Amino acid sequence: MEKEAEKSRLLLPALFVAIYANWTPLVISGLLLIEIAQSFNAPVGITGQMSTLSSTLAILGAILAGLISSKYSPRKILLAGLVLHLVSALGCGLAPSLSVLFIAFAASGLALAIVGPMISTLVGEHIPTKDRPHAMGLIISAATLTFIFGSPLVGFLENLNGWRLGFLAYYLPIVIIAFVVAYRVIPTSNASNVDTGLFAGMRGVLVDGSARACLFGMALTAATYYSLFYYSISFFRTRFGIPLAWASLLVSGINLISVGGSMSGGRLVNMFGRKTTSVFGCFLAGLSSISYVFAPSFVVSLSVVLVGAFIAGVRINAVTSLSLEQVSEFRGSMMSLNSASMNLGSVLGAGIGGYALLGGDWVLMGVSIGVMGILAAAIIQLGAIDPTINC
Repeated sequence: MEKEAEKSRLLLPALFVAIYANWTPLVISGLLLIEIAQSFNAPVGITGQMSTLSSTLAILGAILAGLISSKYSPRKILLAGLVLHLVSALGCGLAPSLSVLFIAFAASGLALAIVGPMISTLVGEHIPTKDRPHAMGLIISAATLTFIFGSPLVGFLENLNGWRLGFLAYYLPIVIIAFVVAYRVIPTSNASNVDTGLFAGMRGVLVDGSARACLFGMALTAATYYSLFYYSISFFRTRFGIPLAWASLLVSGINLISVGGSMSGGRLVNMFGRKTTSVFGCFLAGLSSISYVFAPSFVVSLSVVLVGAFIAGVRINAVTSLSLEQVSEFRGSMMSLNSASMNLGSVLGAGIGGYALLGGDWVLMGVSIGVMGILAAAIIQLGAIDPTINC
């Protein structure tokens, strides 16, 4: 009994380490893309397609995780995803050619889509309902902290002995630690696991109107992430002439504000409810995306983005927490599709925003993406149900 209590206390730290490991390859690829290209005498544009392939597989991987979660426990699927990360870390660090590197890095995209939803599923299975929003806040913050703390360490390792060291001396050890901790701490029992057929979970989610509303809402509101966290930096540099050194600091600052939002989201969800917090979070994040491009000065525009980043952190916590309570008997499938929706939203945000910016139209970018956030709020308000308060 005492051993089980200790495992229960260590569950959330174990999931925190797993999600940190899950996002590590994206830190390395984003930071060391030029060095990787130079080592293989390849254009940066070609090596950049690693991320495209990885993102595509992430969507497919989320669907795959949704299918197999009807047959296997989230613990087994999580451990399998971490093994994929292990293979990816070794393959990338030892890759003799660019084609091998592509294949190895693609495995990390598949692993990313498998590990993330299973972590959320485990929160739903082993953490009490009232504590789940707080737990999700910690887990969401881990993904952001991966970039904040990982970037300088990866840069240091590259300067020490090249880009491969980032995969072998950072990514690989973190994955090993995450696997060992998850294997020892995460409970093996899973009372909600029912062998109902490969497609039962996906079918159970997709026929549920509230679940569909959450998935559509997540896809639309995820698009605002690109406006607030990526395009805003380029907007500041273009419109207000902000130097690159300042822009780099702003990236860290915006992400730290988002961490504060995701952590505060747990308390706000418990105060106002999952659905209400989701609706207002999506609406205000969308409004922020529209507003900052109309701001008359850098200070006003930055203030709007920082407020929007905090709200976005609250929103992702709230929408994820709301999704977590949908179709509880098929929670693994639900959270896998939620992950796929989030990835799809990122693609929509990047694509729509990029198309608007082909003509340098920042207002069109902000408005088009912001409206998606407002539509997400409407869809969740009209179609979603919060089972925890029966409304």
